Parts: sequence; structure tokens; C-alpha cells
Amino acid sequence: MCLLLDYMTSGHWLLYDSSNSWVNSDIVMAAENVLVSDVEFVFELEDKTLPKYLLRRSKELADEGKSYWITDVISGESHSYEDYNDETQRIASFFYKHGVRLGDTVIYMTSDLVKIHIIFAGIWRANGIVRASYPEDDEDTLISRVEESRVGWIICDHSAVEMCKSVAQKVYWDVEVIVYGDADGCTSIEELFQDDGTECPELEIAEDSPALILCTSGTTGRSKGAVHTHNGLLQTLASTDLYLPLTSDAPNLFISKGTHITGCVFPLCAFVSGKHCLVMPVINKHNLFESVTTYKPGFIWGFPTFLLLMVNDPEASNYDFSSITIVASGGAQITPQIQKTMQELPNLEAFVNIYGLTEVVPLCGENDPSTKPMKKFDDIPPFSVGKVSPGASITIRDPDTGVILGQNERGEICVKTERAFASYLNNSEATSDAFIDGYFKTGDLGYFDENQFIFLVDRIKEIFKYFNNHISPTELEDVISQHDAINEVCVFGIDDPEGGGSIPRAVATVKSGDVTSEEILEFANGKLPDYKKLRGGLFIVDELPRGKTGKITRNLHLESLPNFLAITIQMDSSNQVSLNCVSCPR
Repeated sequence: MCLLLDYMTSGHWLLYDSSNSWVNSDIVMAAENVLVSDVEFVFELEDKTLPKYLLRRSKELADEGKSYWITDVISGESHSYEDYNDETQRIASFFYKHGVRLGDTVIYMTSDLVKIHIIFAGIWRANGIVRASYPEDDEDTLISRVEESRVGWIICDHSAVEMCKSVAQKVYWDVEVIVYGDADGCTSIEELFQDDGTECPELEIAEDSPALILCTSGTTGRSKGAVHTHNGLLQTLASTDLYLPLTSDAPNLFISKGTHITGCVFPLCAFVSGKHCLVMPVINKHNLFESVTTYKPGFIWGFPTFLLLMVNDPEASNYDFSSITIVASGGAQITPQIQKTMQELPNLEAFVNIYGLTEVVPLCGENDPSTKPMKKFDDIPPFSVGKVSPGASITIRDPDTGVILGQNERGEICVKTERAFASYLNNSEATSDAFIDGYFKTGDLGYFDENQFIFLVDRIKEIFKYFNNHISPTELEDVISQHDAINEVCVFGIDDPEGGGSIPRAVATVKSGDVTSEEILEFANGKLPDYKKLRGGLFIVDELPRGKTGKITRNLHLESLPNFLAITIQMDSSNQVSLNCVSCPR
């Protein structure tokens, strides 16, 4: 029997055999619960590798009169479409002269963003592979990455030179350290751009060749290397106009590290779209406020907790944010309270959530890809991350059995798309475990409603139980954030001393010192059902710990809690709540 899958105008997938007889109803039900976009994405690029596509687009856009495509908001350094071919040719020639051959890997661990994307293309033109390592990585982590990929070249900031030189001495093959600036025994980054370009090799890479290896966040275990191919990244770039609402009449500011998938890919999305991209090598409040006031971007991408500074920070009123019309975010749950707060920007037209992971971006988003210019879907429900992006399909599956679930049933979000990574580097077991029926298992708990809006509940491994009741930290964070004094908040589970499993604890930063943790705790618990009350306490800190990507990371709080006083809850036999001031354990 030949099974055929047909997508009907009604929005359902139908399964039938070659004789037009219906197949098993369970299979049909599963097929109906495969979510796809109403907008078709057809990938018809003749260019099968990134350097060919990027070089063609640079020439086309230069011929159209486009000038600078990327600018560093701190130094003012810019690069143009017209110079792109020459710059990448020089870099490719440099690496070829220095030994890069087909399949060789170059590691970068730098905060620079204005040169690194050009260097990417130069490495690809030299038939090499680019691998990320966080600038904050320690020596043991770096050496493990160097050994895993048999890396022969490390690009680093000056602050990491001694560590990189030490790593180079600990492996039996030669490793060249390329540094921003000058350092003894190292190559200056300027030498890449000063090469005469005479030995740029012919391209040998193919569409399925590895192009970029990114570090996973490590929320589900030790960080792995997610391998993205030329084809996968081409699909992401070619579909830019279907998910990323960049502005043409004003520059687009990306606040993301170059070792994060958005910091790697989104500037290239702007490049192929002919949009001016602004990048920020050092991410902090001052640089954000100054760059928006100086460069007047129309679009900003960043993690939500950082973007909120433009509304919540006491100094924000001293700066001009009136140019911003579109804000896009991801990497964390966008709660209704965050949406509401961001609307306080004076000329904001849309705050857009784009859902993706290191392994694939995007999965879905709040933009309607059928609209030109792109607009948000109408009537997006709270906590929804929008609808599935064109070129992808999504299923919700039981985390234990893998069975495809139906409408409003919570399970693991799984995605199938050509944009997804190909494998975890040198880890066939982890790669196999990450997929089911060709769908990547995101590790996120979610569901979809009758209108095919997708809802992200939380990371499966961050949800905990209290007396068999599931508690989502994100849902509690949204409630706590409704207090006017809250700036940022993070909720996580700790062991219940009474043996009930885990209880929620919250840490928060506030807008002023005029509020106590007791006030916020009473406010939140007044809105929470009994089993979700903050029995683990709530306390105010100066700053929330962040991971290497810049996002607030819940597991860091378990390792770094200070010995502050916190308010905890005790329940007496009559179920009455009493508040106690106790010392929070480290």
C-alpha cells in the first residue's frame, strides 16, 4: 500500500492509500495534528553553498546602490557590499596559505561582530568550517573543543590570548592563535584583511557540508556542538522575509552575541535582505541606550530581560527611543506582562516573539508571513509563540511515549524542517535521541489550540512537581512581574523539606529600594493557587546571574544564591499561611 499525505484547504492533513481507501483512523488523527504554515516556502536557490549565495547577493545589492551592510555601534566601523568579495577573498587566501583545507575547523571566541561575519565567509571560501566557543569559556572547555574538532586556528580577543596560547601548547599538532590586536607569538586579525588574495582556492564544499558548529546551552546536559550545514543555513537566510520584520528606512539593531545562533545568523539575514545591520560587541545598558539614541534603529532584536531596560530603567527617560517601531525577541518565554511593558515605548507598532533554538531557527513566530509589509497575526492569545513558520512542520508529542497529541494536549514540541541542524558533533547517540520520525525534539513543553496557535509552557526539565502538581516557573514569573516594582524575576524549584517534591523559589531585581520582598511575596501569593505559592521564598538581589549567551539561566541560581534573608511560607494544620524571615541556604 502506498500512503499519500495531502494538505487540504480546510487546514487538515489527510492520509489515504493509492486506492483512495482511508487508512487506520489513528494514523489519520495523527496526521491532522501535524501543524504547517498556510504560506508555502519554495526553496529554489541555484547557489548550493553559503559563499556562492552571499557573493551573488553582495554583487546584486552593490549594483542596486546599497552601501554599508553592517556597522559596529561602539567603534563606528562599517563594511560595505562593494568590498565584500575582495575582503572574503583575502581572508580565504590567508587561511589557505596558513594550511586550511577541505573540512578543517577554525574556532572563534570573540565579542567582535563587525568583522566576524566577513571572516565566516572567508573561512567558507577556503572550504573550512566555523566553530563557536564562548569568550567566557575556561581553558578546559576550550581544549575539549579544540581536541574534538582537531582545530588548527583559534580567533580570540586580546583578553584570551594567554589561555589560547596555553591550549595551543597542550595538543600535539600546530595551533595558530589569531588575535584582535597584537600579541607575541600570535597573528593579528588585520593580517587576514591585508592578505593579497592571490591564493583563494576553488570551492570544494557541497550543500550538505558542515558550515557552522554552535554550542548548545547545556540546559539538558553538557553543552554539545550543533552542526549546521550550508543547505540548512541557506534555507534560513532565503526565508528571512517570511519571519524577520526588518526595516528598510532605518537600520536594524541586533543585541546578541556572535556565539549565539541569532548573533551568527540574523546579521546575515539582514545582509541578504539588503538591510543595514547594527551590532554591539559589548552588551550593556549604556551601549544600548547610546546606540539607539545615536543610530536611531527602527528594529531591535534582543533577549526580553535586556530590552525591558528601555522601559523599566530609571535612566531610560534621559534617552530617545522614538525611532523604534518593531521589537523582536526570543530565547525566553515572552509573558503577557512583558508584552504589556514593552508597549510603553513611544512609537512601538509591534513587539514580536520569534521561537527558535540553537538547533533550529525559526520554528514559529507571531508574524503573519502572508502580509506585506509583515504584520502580527490578529488576536494572538497570551503565552502563544505564534504559528508554525513556512518551511516547517510541528507536532506535539507525549514526552514518554512519542505519541502525537491533539489540540490543547500538552507535550513536547517537535519540529521538522530543512533549517534544522544536521547532527551533534561526534555524538551519534545524542543525535539519534534528539529526533523522532525525522522531527527534532526541542525539550520544550507546549500545545496548540483550535486556531493552530502554538503555546510554549516551559523547558520540560525546568518544570517541577509539588505533591504531583506540575509547576511551570514561567507562569509564576508572569504573576510576580505584575507587581509594579519588579524589574526582572527568576523562579526555580528547590527541594521541599516536607517531602512534597519541589517548591518554587523566586529571586528578583526591583526598580527601586522602596519595596520589600515580603510585599512582593504577599502580592504574588494572593494571585496563585495553593500548590503554586512561593513556599521556597522570594528575595531581592542586585543582579540575576546569566549564562554565556546572556540569558537568565535558572540552574545558575542553584549554584550562586547569596546568604540573604528571604521570606518563606509555612502552612499550619488549618492551611493558614504564615510568613517567616529565614536565611536562604547557598
